[in-house]
Amino acid sequence: MSVPVGERDESKFTLPLRAERLASYTLQITANEKVFLPEHRKGLTDDIVETAKNIYLGIREANDVTVRVNTMYQMGDIRERNRLQRQALRNTKRLMYLIDLAHRDFHLSSKRVKYWGSMVREIRKRIEGWIADDMERYTPK
Repeated sequence: MSVPVGERDESKFTLPLRAERLASYTLQITANEKVFLPEHRKGLTDDIVETAKNIYLGIREANDVTVRVNTMYQMGDIRERNRLQRQALRNTKRLMYLIDLAHRDFHLSSKRVKYWGSMVREIRKRIEGWIADDMERYTPK
């Protein structure tokens, strides 16, 4: 029996897809030159786009790190994966700061900021859960 869409648990495997949606949404809204004025592109808009892109890339790169358990490479793999996860996590915080700045400087609607921010917060929550899961999985018992 199938589970209705509204009642399904989100899989931990949807994080890269959510990050991709965030990067795509960010590109879409920052392309609106009536809000994100061209003269501010280098000063703020490019930073917003780059940060959203780096969240996506950090998640994908961390996900691509295979931890070779019970080998001499295990600790290095864990450290690299954790470094990339934490870098993506820091970028979610950075993007929230930049969204806040854009809200004031570009007069973004509160509705747009609320939706955009909720996307970032959801990704941040999932990265934090992923880090915790990895710590539990790879901590010697």
